[in-house]
Amino acid sequence: MNDKRDYDMLYNVFVMGDKYSGKSSLMKRITEDVFTDQYDQLEDKAKTVVHTGKKIKTRFWEDSPNTRRKDFGVPRNAHAIIYVVNLTDKEQFNNLSKSNDFADARRSGKPIIIVGTSSDRAAEREITDTEIREFAKEHGCKYIEASAKTGQNVDQVLVASVKEVMKASGYQLNALDRNNIKEMVDKIKKALSATNVPLIRDALLNKAKSEVAKMLQDNHNLHDPQIRKAYFDELKEQIGSDRSNVALGIVSSLMRDNERTILLTRTVRPMPEARQPEELVSEMIKLMKSAQCSSPNSKDAERELNSLIYDIHSNDSIDKLIKIAERYYNNHDANRAAQNVMERLFARQQDLKINLTVS
Repeated sequence: MNDKRDYDMLYNVFVMGDKYSGKSSLMKRITEDVFTDQYDQLEDKAKTVVHTGKKIKTRFWEDSPNTRRKDFGVPRNAHAIIYVVNLTDKEQFNNLSKSNDFADARRSGKPIIIVGTSSDRAAEREITDTEIREFAKEHGCKYIEASAKTGQNVDQVLVASVKEVMKASGYQLNALDRNNIKEMVDKIKKALSATNVPLIRDALLNKAKSEVAKMLQDNHNLHDPQIRKAYFDELKEQIGSDRSNVALGIVSSLMRDNERTILLTRTVRPMPEARQPEELVSEMIKLMKSAQCSSPNSKDAERELNSLIYDIHSNDSIDKLIKIAERYYNNHDANRAAQNVMERLFARQQDLKINLTVS
């Protein structure tokens, strides 16, 4: 039986902030379009928005002891963080720079949106627009002012959450990519349904497989790990909604074969796990710094970094590297490159859990 979904993509947003910051009121306004000033902890509510032609379901969790992780304080399955500050409480703003919660949010490597609430209470405002915007800019966060009571800018908070997640997710499939995937799946489907005669069907299927393998071989973009991952993610999404589709499983298998060929033909070098973790993290941070610069070598550095991370095949190894990157981050005044390396390592950790086989 097919799992029919009413959305194309699902994102998880973790909501943090001090007590009385207005987290519950803001989330209730976003997800239910109602206002309440009574505390009502939001643990799991969702709202769907259409963006870039996709129906994107966004699930919200409000910060609570049940949703905290012991090591970072932010659930690993969160894609973005909304950090709420009440504009009528200067103490909440003063707490930001020394807050363990905000440090947890930054250390997680997730996109952060600081939301200043109670913007309708202008006479009681204690935090100036300039100081909170400068703080957000200094810490690489997006800033939005909103009012749960009037609904001002509430939709912007939802859309900004989606945009920040998509921006941080790396490569996004375009129309040509999707057509390529559809063409490959359709070739296999056509061969499977052409005839009931086993020998003829097998011959047609082998011919279709060869054609798809040639399409994959000719697609040099698949040498980029981020693009290849995006293709796999799209196939995984389709398999999740139509597990009876054998063609999807065959195309996934052919992509795995193509991936192995790419890895075998690359320049031979020691696998990351064979190297000292401290040395490896140091190299990754160095490459990240180069990738962030506007220089002729930035794209080469980005590709080299992606290759290093993609070559890691052990969750235990990734855990060690994340801890070293976190230590580097803490000892070098919240180094931006170290934060981005942690984010890439987290993404790779999730990638290793992906199972594209059709059960």
